[in-house]
Amino acid sequence: MSARLDFRLLGPFDVARDGEVVAIGGLRRRAVLAMLALEPGRVVSAGRLIEGVWGEEPPKTAATALHGHVSYLRRALGPVIVTRAPGYLLDVDPATVDVRRFEAGLERARACLAGGDARAAARALDEALRLWRGAPLGDLAEAPFATGLLPSLEELGTSAREERLEIELALGRADEAIPALRALVAEHPLRERPRGQLMVALYRAGRHAEALESYDAARRALSEELGIEPGEPLRRLHEAILREDPSLGRAPRRPAGPPQSGRGSRRRIAALGGVAALAAAAAVAAIAGGGANSAAPLRGSGVVRIDPEGLRVATAIPLDGTPTNIAAAGGRAWVINAEDQTISELSGSRRVRTFATAASPADLAATDEDLWVAQGSAEATELYGSNTTSVAHLAGSPRSTRATIALPPSDRAPFSVRQDRLALSRRAVWVIAADGALVRIDPLSDEVVRVLPLKADAVAADGDRAWVLGADRTLVPVAEQGTSIGIPIDVPGMGDTFVTAGAGAVWLSNRTTGTLTRIDPDAPQRARTTAVGAGAGPVAFGHGAVWVADGGRRRVLRIDPETAAVTGEVAVGGTPRDIAVSADGVWVSVSSRATAATACGPTVQGGARADAIIVADLPLRGGPRRPTQAMARAIGYVVRHHGHRAGRTRIGYRVCDDSTAQSSTFDPGKCAANAHAYAADRRVVVEVGPYNSPCAAQQLPIAAQAPGGPLAMVSPTNTAASLTRDVRAGDRRAYARVIGRDDRQGAVMAGELRRRGVRTVYVADDAAGGPTYGLELAGYFAAAARSAGLRVVGRGSWAGRGGVRALVRRVARARPDAVYVSGDLGGGGRVIDRLRRALPPGTTIAGNDLLLPVAGLFEAAGEAARGVLITTSVLPVAAMPRRARALAATLARDQGRSRVHPYAVYAAVATEVAIDAIARSDGSRRSVGRALLATALPDGALGPVAFDPRGDLREAPVTILRAVRAGGSHEIGSTEGAEVVAVRR
Repeated sequence: MSARLDFRLLGPFDVARDGEVVAIGGLRRRAVLAMLALEPGRVVSAGRLIEGVWGEEPPKTAATALHGHVSYLRRALGPVIVTRAPGYLLDVDPATVDVRRFEAGLERARACLAGGDARAAARALDEALRLWRGAPLGDLAEAPFATGLLPSLEELGTSAREERLEIELALGRADEAIPALRALVAEHPLRERPRGQLMVALYRAGRHAEALESYDAARRALSEELGIEPGEPLRRLHEAILREDPSLGRAPRRPAGPPQSGRGSRRRIAALGGVAALAAAAAVAAIAGGGANSAAPLRGSGVVRIDPEGLRVATAIPLDGTPTNIAAAGGRAWVINAEDQTISELSGSRRVRTFATAASPADLAATDEDLWVAQGSAEATELYGSNTTSVAHLAGSPRSTRATIALPPSDRAPFSVRQDRLALSRRAVWVIAADGALVRIDPLSDEVVRVLPLKADAVAADGDRAWVLGADRTLVPVAEQGTSIGIPIDVPGMGDTFVTAGAGAVWLSNRTTGTLTRIDPDAPQRARTTAVGAGAGPVAFGHGAVWVADGGRRRVLRIDPETAAVTGEVAVGGTPRDIAVSADGVWVSVSSRATAATACGPTVQGGARADAIIVADLPLRGGPRRPTQAMARAIGYVVRHHGHRAGRTRIGYRVCDDSTAQSSTFDPGKCAANAHAYAADRRVVVEVGPYNSPCAAQQLPIAAQAPGGPLAMVSPTNTAASLTRDVRAGDRRAYARVIGRDDRQGAVMAGELRRRGVRTVYVADDAAGGPTYGLELAGYFAAAARSAGLRVVGRGSWAGRGGVRALVRRVARARPDAVYVSGDLGGGGRVIDRLRRALPPGTTIAGNDLLLPVAGLFEAAGEAARGVLITTSVLPVAAMPRRARALAATLARDQGRSRVHPYAVYAAVATEVAIDAIARSDGSRRSVGRALLATALPDGALGPVAFDPRGDLREAPVTILRAVRAGGSHEIGSTEGAEVVAVRR
């Protein structure tokens, strides 16, 4: 009989053979083994092992050292470590790893408690808790790989303690549970489940007033730390205590002896008003996201299936990566993994298989017999969403590709859409193509039968028609039969909107406004909008209810379709990404803050534990055109240059990725999940980033509610005016940026044209009646032009009726002195080319940084690009002050490059600002945030740095360029090929 190995991570890490500890050497060797033990039976790449053991900057000998460590471990443990490309695998039974045994024991305990057998639950959980021997990983806690892992292990232990106290309540031991509950609440004052358990225990112990005081303490803590009220379950429990609701139970007498049988035990627990009664009263069990009557919410990423009647998590299936779009039918679900662009098929409580299609999957729809996959390519883009170019039709069991339907090509510019791009009606498949056209596919012949040239932003379907949400904020019905579309219905609100259909209505969930709107097609004027909370996202209909993903509070809401009232909520453990409804329940894809931490590199601490951590949040995918890798390295350089110190505070830094392979740029859900991860890590005191303004819009509310916060954010590159323009006095946030906001570009260009003698201007944009970034910048310029005394003689769009030719004819008739071109580079280039031919030679053509890079402008417009005036909020390196030019040269040498993108300098300056704020603070989040907004650096590398109360620079430079030659860099925002006309502050 072979010896048994036990890998013990819940305490000081060691390995035992038949109960005797095996000597395996120093910290790095043990770290290698610990990383393998955490994933038994799975390949861990050599690159991950090296980074997890040696950190971001491993020695050149790391690969050789890793091989040596593995060889030693094989000699010490036997042939349990298998070489398998691209790394190694620990070939052992997962049950030999204490973490896996503990998780299994915890699940057994929950199952017993759900079945009413609290004594069996106590035995199972006590056996599991005996596996804990101290702080997880012991002296490996400072290893780079452990940084992102420890919060999830600690969360596992805390959840188990909560579950054990739930069992005590179920056994009628309220008095005995109170001291342990008080201790748990003191350790985790913002967790609502132990607060609710303590309230119940005090109430049952006859201490009614103390139960109410406990609620008041919870409310104060949540208000002071997070700026929020207690969740609805805790509020309902408070009301039940005020009413002395009988379902809460009373303090029972402890039995003289054990119950006579298991059946009697179950009856007695129910009679005492235990956990099952609490669930019926929608109290503590709801706070726990289902409590003992449900599977546990996910601790990592994955998929949960919600029981729509019991309103609980019935199944939780953990998955790697970042699950996004989901479809369900016939007892199965399919979910896209945005990280590796694969699809996982789920059935029951397990993953059946993972497979790939011929291209990057973007959205899914399913029937009992068929799976449809919208797919395309994730290109390097500043927008998010891959371009849909085909639809795969999978059929049979298991689903296999029956056909791949190519979508018609278009010469229109790609149009970014969100996740509602595929829908099924009774006899049609509807998909939004890359250019926003709505394409109908016959599901029997697998042929495209209709193309509607819309600017579609989202699509839903029911019965025999589709509902298309347009970029112009209208909702259009499209029937399966016929050639015409229905009358557009105006819809309220702007921003991210998700759509579904059911109960004879169309439902729109708006993430920006936190509302749900019901539109009755027969009476659209009676649209009804209900507030459901900021962060409301994907929406689905089924089981007689509307289901809304609430990413802000990591829950799913059930809403009555008649009254629009929220009738329940289910905590899912992480950020819900998408929802699909089938006969067996409500399926939800979930990404967690614990998994978000895996998107981060190791914390670089300079040889000793840091007191405070700076995180950099950047999209690190998308190819060489994007400057974010150079920005990340610039941030690291500045921290090292300061010797990992900010005044008396030791600092470290961590670089995190907010992009996915599916999007090739920032992913809104991942932005939110990352922000939750930063908020949960108390050592993180400031974020440098994010790179994209829409990502910042996702993160700001979460950072504002961070414990001990707000969590400070200083961005090198966010320019959206809305991030600071609409901030109200007293808002609880600490956000600043070291770059000028977008409306400054319009004001500077208007002033420049006035100085050049321009009196009349025509404003052209790329919008087709709906919001685009080009339209937004055009609006800023038009307003500034009027204020500067210029006469706007017309406005038009090249994406509207008649396209470029019609627009140019209108401009020519207006005879302006100048034309302002604001929109995507491809369309804008064609417009400039046509304008040069149609207008007098002296006409000035101007625009904003959407016309960059200059090399791309010349490719799109040809020689017509020469002389175009362009504004940008970024200083080209050549136009920077002397100190900034020297910093750019230093960063280039540090990165082994001949030059760096200007954004790398902006990232370095943002990091300097962050370090300065930490140095002037007491090290707490709240203090760092206050210091950030009070920044006064008269000699910043890019110029003086001081912020107004909203977080904008008081002196924000805007550069005016003139395009002079073709060629040069195609990096995003590159000004190579232009000369600097002026820099205005």
